[in-house]
Amino acid sequence: MEIVRGSEISYDDGSAEFFWIVSDTYEDNAFAIRMTPDNYPVQVLGALAYVNNTGAFDFTVNSVFAGIPGDVLPGGEAITTAQGPYDWGVGWWSDGPVIDNGSFYILFHWHPDTPGDPAVGQDTANAFFRSYWYNTSSGWNMASDGEWLIRSIPSLTICILKNVPLLAYIRTVVIGAMDHIRPASA
Repeated sequence: MEIVRGSEISYDDGSAEFFWIVSDTYEDNAFAIRMTPDNYPVQVLGALAYVNNTGAFDFTVNSVFAGIPGDVLPGGEAITTAQGPYDWGVGWWSDGPVIDNGSFYILFHWHPDTPGDPAVGQDTANAFFRSYWYNTSSGWNMASDGEWLIRSIPSLTICILKNVPLLAYIRTVVIGAMDHIRPASA
């Protein structure tokens, strides 16, 4: 069996026309983007964000509740990361949440001591109405002029048999499975 990893889910073209923060004042500041896999189930392994500075930030994986981000999903608890190579900050979950259907959100959380660092890239060439911003004063608000450069890295497990003739496979599975079965005594 070979495990085939999925690719990123993204709603941007890879270039940031602008960089944004919620506010220089900390009020649980966050950005979110709704992700919808093409196939199910998927396990969310990681997330990445295109940022303009080296300040630390957190990612979480959240449910969808009434169209906006809901609770943190089990396995999608906060992971801390910072800007890495090529200005992308990447975080990995050791046992990320499994999504069986529908959408989920990747949230980008600023830290209380650095609410304005880093800023997150926005692609204004694409507007799919998936990006949101949040603070405690305003709640969740759609960023209707583009999408955050925030992506998820899902894994889709696919079983593939290579170079195994069908008859040999049937013999191995069926006959091998029956080796422990004995006829009843007469």
